[in-house]
Amino acid sequence: MSATNVVNLLVVVGLVSCGFAANFESYNPDTYPDSLRDWTLCRAPELSLVCDPNQLLNPAADGTDGVLKLHEALQHLRTASNCSCGSTVGVCDSSDPHGYTLSVAILKKILVDPRSSRTIEELISVFANALRNRFSRGQCQDDAWLVFSVDDGAVWTSTGPNIAEKLTPEFITSVSRDSQEYFSRNDHTGALLYIVNQYSQKLGVVPNLGRNVQIEDSWWERNVWNNVPETWSSSPWRWWILVFVLLILLLVLVGLVYTVYRLISMAYARARHHHDGYSVGRQHGAKH
Repeated sequence: MSATNVVNLLVVVGLVSCGFAANFESYNPDTYPDSLRDWTLCRAPELSLVCDPNQLLNPAADGTDGVLKLHEALQHLRTASNCSCGSTVGVCDSSDPHGYTLSVAILKKILVDPRSSRTIEELISVFANALRNRFSRGQCQDDAWLVFSVDDGAVWTSTGPNIAEKLTPEFITSVSRDSQEYFSRNDHTGALLYIVNQYSQKLGVVPNLGRNVQIEDSWWERNVWNNVPETWSSSPWRWWILVFVLLILLLVLVGLVYTVYRLISMAYARARHHHDGYSVGRQHGAKH
């Protein structure tokens, strides 16, 4: 084969590879596109913090493209928050002043080594951590990656030590649990927007909330969970804890009611006994 043919073959292989790159059904952290460089592979309209190479996001409730809607929310968080790196000179980027950076990666499924015994939860956590380390988008570990694998039904947030001071594991678990209302009806965009906006609020930024990312707090949220320690309210066992507490309160209430009933019964019995004795005494006196 001539040198020219070899070059042509390499070009063809390269073009075929590029053509398939955006249509991989599964990825590993090394093959996942960089949305700040290969934004077209991420199906983004421009350089973005969102990557959806398989076009899995549905349009937002207002009809806006899902990637664009998330892009706007992430950019808002980045520009509306302040650098949290302290006063160390040179750490905060003076040429592009910004605060926390949250990126979103959507994939159809995670590439799994058939020889691996790891669970999907372990794999997606490794995937998210690897993306955060590979792209290094923070200034002082103040970045996070939100990864969603559609077919695996798994979502994971990887946080740098700085941003993790506010996005605690308990808080992340609570937000992920609440987002299931969207995931359960395959509203992937709504679910991710909800998570992003909840994170933004926790980081001190008022999000641009749309109708599709608002969940009105229930009576329980307003009157119970918002008034107890976050460790309890964010616990996956919170309803069991509530049932246990209510059961204890019910037993205490029953005990109090029974005690009051017994006291009233005893007082009534004593009063009746005293009245009966008085009546007998008068009858006895009448006979004289």
